[in-house]
Amino acid sequence: MGEKYPFGMKGPFDGLNLRATAVDGRQTTVQYRPNAKQRLAHNCCADEIFYGGAVGGGKSYFLLWHNALHCINHKAAANTVLFRRTYDELEGSLILDHVMLFDGVLGKYLKDDRRFNWDSGAVTWFRHLEKPEDVRKHLSRQYTLIGFDELTHFTYEMYSTLFGRLRSARDRRIHPQILSASNPRGIGHRWVKERFVEALVPNVVHEFQLPAEMGGQIYTRIYIPAVLDDNTALMDADPLYKGRMRVAMTEDMYHAYVEGDWDFFELMAFPEWDAETHVVDDFTVPAHWKVIRAIDWGYSSPFSVGWWAQDPDTKAIYRVAEWYGGRRGAQGAIHGLQMSGREVRQGILDRERANVQAGNWPAPWDGVGAQDMWSHSGSGACVADLINEGSQLFHMCNRDRMLGLQAIHRALRMDPATGSPGLMCFRSCKEFTKQIDNLLLDERNPEDIAPRQEDHVYDETRYAVVELLESPAFKADPEEQYWLERGMRRPVLV
Repeated sequence: MGEKYPFGMKGPFDGLNLRATAVDGRQTTVQYRPNAKQRLAHNCCADEIFYGGAVGGGKSYFLLWHNALHCINHKAAANTVLFRRTYDELEGSLILDHVMLFDGVLGKYLKDDRRFNWDSGAVTWFRHLEKPEDVRKHLSRQYTLIGFDELTHFTYEMYSTLFGRLRSARDRRIHPQILSASNPRGIGHRWVKERFVEALVPNVVHEFQLPAEMGGQIYTRIYIPAVLDDNTALMDADPLYKGRMRVAMTEDMYHAYVEGDWDFFELMAFPEWDAETHVVDDFTVPAHWKVIRAIDWGYSSPFSVGWWAQDPDTKAIYRVAEWYGGRRGAQGAIHGLQMSGREVRQGILDRERANVQAGNWPAPWDGVGAQDMWSHSGSGACVADLINEGSQLFHMCNRDRMLGLQAIHRALRMDPATGSPGLMCFRSCKEFTKQIDNLLLDERNPEDIAPRQEDHVYDETRYAVVELLESPAFKADPEEQYWLERGMRRPVLV
């Protein structure tokens, strides 16, 4: 990044004594000695800084001090905000530490407003985003610096929406930045890992160009990994801390929290999943195999349609095709295609005809769909009526979420009789393989996956697996049994 440094610094921040001048001219000296990773992050001029990794790496202190440096240097032109997911987390971490460091020294904290008034004239707000709609409270605001603590606790939609609130209208010398710090694990684990850990070489500023419709400007992003050993002050003060962590944590938790390994996290929904085992090359599905379709409906949010084939001998099921009704925006946010029920029906039939005519797989027997497709809002047809118009493509799924989760677990395990798992996926089903590997369990209810993560493919899979492997009604269907016994199939393709 050349000789550019934030806060008007002439060179790399040495972290000796920080002198701040109050409005009345009084000078206060504050000692702050950042570790090497914190110093790198402070001196980085990237528009986006992600300081991520392990517990004890000094991430939250970087966030608080970077914000402080911004507010001291830019005075009344600085208006900043720091986020945690819930109010309790905000009170017990960011606010508590910020008050301990700066209240009465460089400004005053106003508890009722959750606002810190800096002596320099700057303002820092402390806010939480517990519900998706909470971001709406900030749509009319503008901030010169935005900070997220524990970024993996937030959805991408929250992050990207607040990104649009980052600007400096009062002083063009200010370099607006969005900062974040986080350990692995949380509902945002997948998108944070994709955006920073997988996409960037660590400790290097990367340039990206916005699409033309967004202005086409160049913006920069950096990922600075931090582990416990980086925090020499903590390790010197408490040399037994790391050992206690090793004793107290499971192996996965230790890998994630202490070593900063983004490929290990305890709440992985399906630890049985292994792409080397469960993903297979596409093959022609035999004509006598059963094929069904499954759908999880979405309009503004994505929908997911999957086609599943079952081997009549081993009972193993294969995901043979998919249609993911979502699009990713320029910053990675996922939006629905906003297709009507009739349009989705036609898209399903077109794909089925093409595959049947190409001989890829036989026509589906039946279909199973999300229960909310049968919900009526006022008068008129429900979504299921529109998709099933003319001939039934779907019936309502089994609503038991716990049954669905356990059914997938069992299907992913190896069958000793065949030496293969009970659920496999064609290599062409990219969205399935991408999503199942990143699903997290709900910390409060480990019998279900965590809310507020991209789960449309999972739900559609759950309907299909229960239908094929667990549903007594489906297995006992007399008409289906009649045709199966004769090695024939009833036609459903319309």
